[in-house]
Amino acid sequence: MLPSESELVELAKSYICENVKDLQYPEKIAPALGVKFFTLRNAFKWQTGETLKHYFDRQKMEYAKKLLRETTWDILSIAHEVGHKNERLFYRVFKRIVGMTPCEYRHTNADAAQKLKMSV
Repeated sequence: MLPSESELVELAKSYICENVKDLQYPEKIAPALGVKFFTLRNAFKWQTGETLKHYFDRQKMEYAKKLLRETTWDILSIAHEVGHKNERLFYRVFKRIVGMTPCEYRHTNADAAQKLKMSV
């Protein structure tokens, strides 16, 4: 028996979160859940108001933000870690989702991370 649309969306969200660093394309999610991609894509948009691709990219960029705050890895290594083989594309997606470049984000959050370390 297939899950309801809302169950399918929750399964997809969980799957993305659990596999964020290994997934490269949102199209890979549907087969893992045993449904057709267009079924998942349409249910996701209907249930959340957000496209599956946007949610997918947003979760990838949340992981990238965490790495930018918590590691000293270079941007290319972070891009590769979140599944982007093309650094320029990573920069574009990051800026579209976050509103600043990865370098700007790291610089802005370096001050906060430093203050946090000093208060401990």
